[in-house]
Amino acid sequence: DAGKHKQAQRTNKTYSARTLRAVADEEIHRTANEIVALAVKHNARVVLEDVQTTASVASRVREKKVSRRRGAKRRILTNARFTKLKFRLEYRLRMQGFTSARSGQAAYYEVSPAYTSVTCAQCGHQEKESRKEWSVFLCSRCGHKVSVEVNVATMIAAKGRHIDNV
Repeated sequence: DAGKHKQAQRTNKTYSARTLRAVADEEIHRTANEIVALAVKHNARVVLEDVQTTASVASRVREKKVSRRRGAKRRILTNARFTKLKFRLEYRLRMQGFTSARSGQAAYYEVSPAYTSVTCAQCGHQEKESRKEWSVFLCSRCGHKVSVEVNVATMIAAKGRHIDNV
């Protein structure tokens, strides 16, 4: 629990690696349940980023010597954690009746996140200049302004819809 962890940090208590793994595993279960509940509620297909790309982003973050808090988050969200999340999602989606579009494939789509952070979800214009600020996406063509996370999520969903149509 995050509250217990913050309280322990205030008293200079440290958690063991086993405890941190247990907390991360609990979060994976909770996250998978929430994702599946939203998919069922909206009758929607689940679309995830490609895990290898996410792992390479984590290694670039490490090189920048980010703050300890962000570094801890990166360590928890390793490639192994994403793989566990994928297995949990697959299991729970199939239990809810979601099947793959093609036999032998997962009940969710996995897409490459390439260029999602520099492509406008409104007009499709792709340019690095749209990301002058770290957390804000401002399209240099149409002026669409939105949070980077929202823009990336919209682009990943659009890639998932494209896979559905193909």
